[in-house]
Amino acid sequence: MDFVTRLIELRQRRGWTLSDLARRSGVSQSYLSALERRKRVPTIRTIQRICQGMGMRLSDFFAEKEQFDDASLAILRRCASLSHKQKMKLAAFLASLEED
Repeated sequence: MDFVTRLIELRQRRGWTLSDLARRSGVSQSYLSALERRKRVPTIRTIQRICQGMGMRLSDFFAEKEQFDDASLAILRRCASLSHKQKMKLAAFLASLEED
């Protein structure tokens, strides 16, 4: 699978718009749009920023099977709308689950 096809697949599976990905990755929406239309070729640094924005390693981006199952992706989608404070509370709660 090529980079653009994989990018679109991962973004859509998360239910994200280009704007969502731009906000998370720090890569402009117009640049992401040009990538998806195959008008631009990304640098390794841009691919790294996109991967960071998606919360995944570069190696996972290019892996045939994504590390997240559907339940995990559903949780990620819900988290996207939380405030920073709510995300911090959720992180603390999840950490407390790991202690058990």
